[in-house]
Amino acid sequence: MGVVPVPWVIIIGRIIVGLGVGIASMTVPLYISEASPHRIRGALVSTDGLLITGGQFLSYLINLVLANKAPGTWRWMLGVAGVPALVRFILMLSLPESPRLLYRENKVDEARAILAKIYPVEEVDDELKALHESVEFEKSEEGAIGKSMMEKLKGAFGNTVVRRGLYAGITIQVAQQFVVHYSPTIVQFAGFASNQTNVFKCESEGEGVLLVPREVSASRR
Repeated sequence: MGVVPVPWVIIIGRIIVGLGVGIASMTVPLYISEASPHRIRGALVSTDGLLITGGQFLSYLINLVLANKAPGTWRWMLGVAGVPALVRFILMLSLPESPRLLYRENKVDEARAILAKIYPVEEVDDELKALHESVEFEKSEEGAIGKSMMEKLKGAFGNTVVRRGLYAGITIQVAQQFVVHYSPTIVQFAGFASNQTNVFKCESEGEGVLLVPREVSASRR
């Protein structure tokens, strides 16, 4: 997006980035929960939140440095974001498959090999047994709900608890994104200059960076 020739390309780019961030927000905690030792699983998921908040804090610091320096600095603001994304993509290529996914696909030996890298040797059999029980329970639940995607969606939306949880989750996510992305504009409407809004965002994101480690330490208890 840093080299776009016309504004509408930025809109398309933002839509693609939004979809990617949304998918990552769901799949990363899920992968961590399936491919990490249970003793530190909560801490690792919380660390993901710490890194996200830290990245937002760093991005606002970069924008604060680049703001109003010269014409066209907005291209640098958008272009720099591609660097950590590229690094993350390259590192993700080296990640192993989820042992849970492999077990569901009847690749038991491969699942055992990955579990052996995560747990001590004496715990692998117990973890494999627990994985077997969990997967079999999931399959029995899926059999009761239905095998096709439409049957699963119909069953999920037919459940009052799931439906309310979905509505609450969507509302919180929309409100969060509104605050994160539009608070600088709201602050500008209140009469503050653009560079002051960057300072405001740095302060708010900095507070998040300081608060998330408390969640990490609490999840270890």
